[in-house]
Amino acid sequence: MCARFPERCIAGGAPSLIKVREWYGQAVLECWLDIQLTDLVMFAGVRKSEAADLTGRLAQVIADNYGSLKVSELMLFFQHFKSGRYGRFYGQFDPMVVTCALNAFMEYRSEVAGRVSREAERLRRESAARERRRLEEAGELLTHAEWVELRWLFNMGYERERKVQCPAGAA
Repeated sequence: MCARFPERCIAGGAPSLIKVREWYGQAVLECWLDIQLTDLVMFAGVRKSEAADLTGRLAQVIADNYGSLKVSELMLFFQHFKSGRYGRFYGQFDPMVVTCALNAFMEYRSEVAGRVSREAERLRRESAARERRRLEEAGELLTHAEWVELRWLFNMGYERERKVQCPAGAA
């Protein structure tokens, strides 16, 4: 599901690694990361016994350096890695390949987040324009001519305040 809906993974409401650590503790966070890394190792055809020590340490590195990533974003990252986007292991597990891949994923994530943000802003502007047209059609907005005719009403309060606050003869 993550690979099919990357925008949802990045813009959605899944908890970040920082929140997982806060809610469940460091051990649970590292255990979840270790499970994901073990699945990656097994997918790559590397024997778990060769990578067991490294996955635990890599889980700590990811938890400490990529805490702002959401759980869904990491799941998307692992899907991308498995699809060959970020390199591969050559016979043995190399944690540096994973961390370099995470850095590349961060760039991808930034691009997608920017695209999602621009689309949300475009939709917000369209909605505001529709609402403005609706108010205009309903006659609930002042035209420019009406504003020019009535602006003295709005300035009256300002002039009255200014006269009260200014010393005599200064206005």
